[in-house]
Amino acid sequence: MKDEKDVSNCGGLCPGFWPPLITVDAPVAGDDVTADLLGSITRADGGKQVTYNGKPLYYFANDEKPGDTNGQDRGGAWFVVTANGSPVQTAATVQAAEDATLGTILWDASGRALYLFMNDEKDVSNCTGGCPRFWPPLITVDAPVAGDGVTAGLLGSITRADGGKQVTYNGKPLYYFANDEKPGDTNGQGRGDAWFVVSPDGAAVQ
Repeated sequence: MKDEKDVSNCGGLCPGFWPPLITVDAPVAGDDVTADLLGSITRADGGKQVTYNGKPLYYFANDEKPGDTNGQDRGGAWFVVTANGSPVQTAATVQAAEDATLGTILWDASGRALYLFMNDEKDVSNCTGGCPRFWPPLITVDAPVAGDGVTAGLLGSITRADGGKQVTYNGKPLYYFANDEKPGDTNGQGRGDAWFVVSPDGAAVQ
C-alpha cells in the first residue's frame, strides 16, 4: 500500500523479504486476469517488475509453497490482490481526515481517498463489467474498522458478484480511483459527475 502508481517504494533491504515479480518479456494473462491491466516498470537495478492495474507485484519470502498467503496484512501494508486490482484487506479501516480543498473526507488506513458512485443504490454496487478496473472496490475479509472521525454504526459491507466483500458507509459502497497515484490524491473527484469523495456523515462532497 506504500507504493505509488507504477512506482515501487520497496528498496534497500525490502526486496529480500518481498521479492518483486520479475519478467524479461511482456507478462502474460492467465485465467480470469485482465490482460490490459498487466504492465511492467523498470526497477533501479534494471529488473522489469510486473504491475497490475498500476500496482507493482511481489512475492513474500516466507511463503513456503503454492497457496501460502503468509504475507497477508503484514505491517498493515502488504495485501493479496483481486482480479480487478483491489488490495484484499483483512479488516479494512476507514478514517476521516482533512483535505485542503474538499474538507474532511473519508480515507483508507494508508491515506488513499475513498469515493462513492451516485449510480449505486443502497447496499448495491452498480460498478460492474469494466468499471472496477477504474474504480477498484474497497475489499475486506473481516468486518471493517472505524478509524478517527468515522461513525462505526455507518460502516457495513456487501457481497459483490465475484464474492468479494465490499465496504459500505451509510449504505454506499466505497471505491478507490485507479488514477490516484499516491496517498492524498483526489483525482477521481467529480468524474463523470457521478463519483465523489465522502463526508463523515456519508454524503457525497460535491
